[in-house]
Amino acid sequence: MMRAILLILLIFSGYTYANCENIKDNDERAYCRAQQSGSGCDNIKNDDMRNACKGETTGSGCNNIRDSDKRNLCEAKQSGSGCDNIKNDDMRNQCRTLTQ
Repeated sequence: MMRAILLILLIFSGYTYANCENIKDNDERAYCRAQQSGSGCDNIKNDDMRNACKGETTGSGCNNIRDSDKRNLCEAKQSGSGCDNIKNDDMRNQCRTLTQ
């Protein structure tokens, strides 16, 4: 039974990683990989995306994001609240979904 569970987890992890490999944009692909592994944000060239990645994987970096909505989203993901500070409707709704 334990072997079957381990096999399923290995298959799923390979499938998830493969999804990142299909992303054409280098920064988006590096962000995807970092979300899965918990490291690798330094490979992202876009400053705001790199800082958001660091904020989500290490708990630091949100305060360095220049875009206020992205910064507030990053901070809300960490704290679980603060979505109302986001001006963009779509981003605010995404935040509310992620922090519930």
